[in-house]
Amino acid sequence: MFVVVMATHAVLAQAQRQFGTLNVDSLTNPYPGYYLFAPNSADSLGLMDHSGRVVIRFPVGPHANPRSDVQGLITHFSVLRGTAGLSYAYLVRDQDGVAIDTVYPIGQMTADFHEGRIWSDSSYLILSQRWVPYDLSKLRPNGNPDALIVEAVIQEISKDGRLIFQWRSLEHIPPSATMEDMDFSLDVVDYIHVNSVERDNDGNLLVSCRHIDAVLKVDRVTGKVLWALGGTASKVNEFTFIDDSTNDFRGFSHQHSAFRTSKGTLMLFDNGNLKPPPQATRVVEYELDEVQRVAKRVWEYRPEPAIFSTSMGNVVELPSGRLLIGYGSRITDETSPGRVLEEVDRQGNVYSRMSFLTAPRITPYRVSKVQFGMTGLRRDVEAPGLIGPVVGDSTTNLSVEITGISVPTAIVIEKHYYPPHASGIEAPASCAVAPYRWVVRSENPGGLSGNIKIRSKGLTFADPGDSWQVYWRPKEGSGQMTLVE
Repeated sequence: MFVVVMATHAVLAQAQRQFGTLNVDSLTNPYPGYYLFAPNSADSLGLMDHSGRVVIRFPVGPHANPRSDVQGLITHFSVLRGTAGLSYAYLVRDQDGVAIDTVYPIGQMTADFHEGRIWSDSSYLILSQRWVPYDLSKLRPNGNPDALIVEAVIQEISKDGRLIFQWRSLEHIPPSATMEDMDFSLDVVDYIHVNSVERDNDGNLLVSCRHIDAVLKVDRVTGKVLWALGGTASKVNEFTFIDDSTNDFRGFSHQHSAFRTSKGTLMLFDNGNLKPPPQATRVVEYELDEVQRVAKRVWEYRPEPAIFSTSMGNVVELPSGRLLIGYGSRITDETSPGRVLEEVDRQGNVYSRMSFLTAPRITPYRVSKVQFGMTGLRRDVEAPGLIGPVVGDSTTNLSVEITGISVPTAIVIEKHYYPPHASGIEAPASCAVAPYRWVVRSENPGGLSGNIKIRSKGLTFADPGDSWQVYWRPKEGSGQMTLVE
């Protein structure tokens, strides 16, 4: 792996709070982009590069669950203060961090931080809560007769404020389906706890419901529950599990982030709360026969040493097919490090691994990877040719010409708009370190020959007649940089 340098032009907004950094435990060939997660600052969003440092900051106020489903836009849950007091909504922000839209649920309900996103070119999807009086003494001896239960409501809302679709959990799943570990004597009981909503390949919804230990497939038109997949502890499971048993416990428990992969399988983050000890968290992938109601485990990933994430956590399939895992709120001791995230493939190879070493603990609800405030590309290469510099409507200003290749590989090019970290370059008075840096990586660099060209036209830092020097180092983010002669 080698890194070409010159630095970046990003105007970073001044965050009011300090961000934590992560320790890079392993870094080989991660997918291009920045890690986006919260919380890492009480009142600001940050995007983190592969060095574990936050490089782009937006002051946003109290927030949670940021994501970027559309290039150049970020959505996040927000706590807003107005003349009537506090309210909860999702904000949409542009490339400069400016709020360009605010999304509230329609009706007498409150936005839920677990899910809110751009759903289509013309609509948003938002998860909300309704608190409904319910006599839980009819369901359990210790049940509160005057309880309020939290009903989950999923809404698709057009960008002009019209309700397109609504699903209310109490119309389909009763409180009797709630897991036995939920305390029904409380005044407020979150009986179903929806924590993710994803679009299935056929347009219907995949809904992860932690407190009934199940993933539901919901008809996008009628709202009908087409099937329920859950582990041994679930009261609503309709499936038989194959090759997925741990100490006689079949399937998963208290899961997060269930979605359909590019291969057509179902993948989820299995927290494992109700499994027999020793409890351990994993990512698991199933091949589903939705007609015969059979779920066959085809793959799983268990980190070493074992990690138990009691809550939160997620898994995302990256465009390359590799997986990004966020470990949420995990139990940490001397044998289980403060691991925050990993990028892995289905062979168990780790391409990026980061952890926190000291307080404060960083426990993101979700971790995603976005090309926001940078330009990146990844290309599979089997024959000589030219890669770059155009990526959509952006440019890396850098191209790689492959003149020889002995083994098929993948090439990654990244352009960042800030100088390299700890470069050690001391520019003379007549020069300045440009606000750009580039990263060029290959999975099999030993089998390649070629050249790299940087096009200075369009780099606005210097005048057209200025001269440039290029420095490089073999490891991103650390080590002495050497002048390219």
